[in-house]
Amino acid sequence: MPATAATFCVASESMAQQALDAAATNGEIDVIYFHAGTYPLVNGLHFSTQVAGDHKKVIVRGGYNPSCDTRIGYTVLDGQNLIRPLLIHLQGPDELHLEYLVFEHGTVGAASTFGPNGGGMYVQASVDAQSRLVLDSLRFLANAADGGSGGGLVVAGGVSLELRNSLFRSNTAQDGHAAGMVLYGDAHIVNNTVSGNAGLPPEPQAAFFITMAQGHTAWLGNNIFWGNPGAAHDLRLEVFGDGAFQLVANDIGTRGGVEPVEVGDTNLDNVDPQFDMQDTGFFDLPLGPASPLIDAGESAPAGGLPAFDLLGALRVNGQGVDLGAYELDRLFANGFDGLPVE
Repeated sequence: MPATAATFCVASESMAQQALDAAATNGEIDVIYFHAGTYPLVNGLHFSTQVAGDHKKVIVRGGYNPSCDTRIGYTVLDGQNLIRPLLIHLQGPDELHLEYLVFEHGTVGAASTFGPNGGGMYVQASVDAQSRLVLDSLRFLANAADGGSGGGLVVAGGVSLELRNSLFRSNTAQDGHAAGMVLYGDAHIVNNTVSGNAGLPPEPQAAFFITMAQGHTAWLGNNIFWGNPGAAHDLRLEVFGDGAFQLVANDIGTRGGVEPVEVGDTNLDNVDPQFDMQDTGFFDLPLGPASPLIDAGESAPAGGLPAFDLLGALRVNGQGVDLGAYELDRLFANGFDGLPVE
């Protein structure tokens, strides 16, 4: 925890909204801890620095015990198939970290803010905001953007994005069934699993799409984009002007759009990850012990490796790093779910 941080320990939707409002304007670095558990949302949460934001770092962490000093699990923000769980507006040089949260059953339609886009979470930044957004160890599950884009997640605008250790599963949309991004900032997308997201009629497009603006680059390493039913592509890459992509050690079922720079002969073409399909309670997709993606990753991807995987295991646990959001724990392959010590 930052030495001078203001801290909030929240246990309800109303407490969380009050903390987010205060964090946007109190002139301090802020850390918001959510108690572990499921939050059936009525209004949805909103964080905004548009009007009077102080542009200080804000860290939001889920899964804590009642005293908010130990992480014991996860926080589920449940849209109840009625609303979007989280809407974010960034106006300037903000820095926002989201960790150990589950976004599920979010729904948006034509009447939603920003229309039918970003069923689980929508992040909108002004083009010149120069904001930093870190999304670490998140799950986007069974969210829907009816008639739009980004079933699980949309990020748009002047954002430098770090997306790592996250799962996108069972989300639906017409385009970007799992996620859609239009970025006027660089991106590092590392060790994520995108699988089981479905396209909606009449013309389902990509499960995950990224558009990079001129002068900016996205680095993608150690990700799995595979097994998204009905998608024209599991991953689509687009650019404005000289926007660019570099890919290293990703497993991609099908890919569309511009040709990226591929670093070495490390990317895999439509290789079955051989997931371990046992249900751990959060629709997780860890690799099975015979998966060809074990130890197949890049140990030093641009943006760096996370210290732990989505289940809290050490990220490197073998000869190399595994692809996707999960690292196979060879000692606890029976499904033991450890948590990193805070």
